[in-house]
Amino acid sequence: MFVALCFWMGCVPPDGAVTHSAPSTSDGPQVTAPDDTGSSTTGAVSARLHDDIGSIVVVSWEQETAATIWAEYAHDPGDGDSGDDDSGDGADWQATPRYSARAGPQELLLLGVPYGASVDWRVQVDDGRGAREIGAGTTTTQGVPSALPDVTVTSADAERWEPTGRHLALSITGASGMWRIIIDRQGRVVWAQENPTDVSTYYTRLSADGDDLLWDQTNRFDAQSGAVVRGKIDGSVVSTTSTPNIHHAFTELPDETILWGAYSVGDGGLAETLESVGTDGARATLWSSPGTGWSSNALFWSESNDTLLYSFYTNMTVLEIERETGAVLHTWGQEGDWAFVPESSRFDWQHGVTLTESGTLLLSTHASADSNEGVSREYEIDAETQALVEVWSFGVGDGVGAPYYGEAHRLPGGNTMQNYGTNLRIRETTPEGEVVWDVEWESSVLTGWDITELIGRSIWLPNLYDLLPVTRAATAPATPPAERPGARRPSRTEAAADPER
Repeated sequence: MFVALCFWMGCVPPDGAVTHSAPSTSDGPQVTAPDDTGSSTTGAVSARLHDDIGSIVVVSWEQETAATIWAEYAHDPGDGDSGDDDSGDGADWQATPRYSARAGPQELLLLGVPYGASVDWRVQVDDGRGAREIGAGTTTTQGVPSALPDVTVTSADAERWEPTGRHLALSITGASGMWRIIIDRQGRVVWAQENPTDVSTYYTRLSADGDDLLWDQTNRFDAQSGAVVRGKIDGSVVSTTSTPNIHHAFTELPDETILWGAYSVGDGGLAETLESVGTDGARATLWSSPGTGWSSNALFWSESNDTLLYSFYTNMTVLEIERETGAVLHTWGQEGDWAFVPESSRFDWQHGVTLTESGTLLLSTHASADSNEGVSREYEIDAETQALVEVWSFGVGDGVGAPYYGEAHRLPGGNTMQNYGTNLRIRETTPEGEVVWDVEWESSVLTGWDITELIGRSIWLPNLYDLLPVTRAATAPATPPAERPGARRPSRTEAAADPER
């Protein structure tokens, strides 16, 4: 019974906490600029809320000539994200990318605005005669979905937290089921989509090219309907790839091949195979478990080694597998014979296994087999002595539990982000072990051992505008981004489908 249960789990003031509750949903856009036409417009520019995502403001107008276009916006004056204040009104203004637009209807999306916020916006164009404003207004976004738990940022140090990007994407259990959300540094929800009934998402991630959000859809009552969905921040779905029996761990290669752990349940317990499917629909089995007692919770592809780190919570084991052949190169943990130095650093109930840029092994684990305290451990992989040598750790002795799930990510600036799974909490720490960001969600579970409440994989988002479809962003960026590996394909193994199927 225990195995079966575990299978289904697998700028803030420095002197105080800021709690964001879930107010009721507003009635929709509220444009407060002068309006002589009787419609929601300021001059020729109108604003509305996105049809499906009530935190996204859509501004639109008819462009008379070709021009470079962009929008500038600020929300909650004095508490914005850009730090650029040129208005004299105390607001921090930010801007959309600049796009080259032809004459005709135009539409720009304002991203990163919290639910329940009042946002001032202004549209700028430059047709070669200098920038000019063609419209401005104020719009109020919808309230936070009431099914989401309240969130509190208990500590924050903006001078030392990760400097790149401003947003974190994750999945979380709400009152009505599983949600995929994006929060800002103040803990405010700026984007949210609810999963279909009885469908869970454990493994949100960025696509290999950084242009899409990917997430798993795991239906515990219909294992064959498991899928990986590729979508955009405007709510549109690019493709849905069938991944039958996906537990939750998956990864993507630069050519858009999807790899995932597919479970099976037999008389002896759980077993698993590592499956792959390409854009042509060709499917292959790369590895099969040697018997039962194998069920995964993490899968990581190392580009530098072209190997896969494959983590199993059922036997406290991590494999390193050669991707092309499926050969097991190393076995660490309970099923392996490598030593841990010191022995007290041996991982237990490990999650979120990755290789850092320096080649060290980083993961989230219980502090010991006798404790559910969540800690991060980093090891040097010493092949000569066949030992995992601990070189860094975080959280030992802090008393922060992570009964199930959890992960550790090394951020671009060198900090580490620790996710505590069924303890609805995320902390960011410096290399010296000093916490610079601590955010937690309200929980109705007192012990933290209830797997009905959890946060899934959390990922850092460098730029929300990278996740927009090109067709929603005028015609093309005025300054094209550097070409990324992997061409965008119109579909994958199945035709593009609505994830709410």
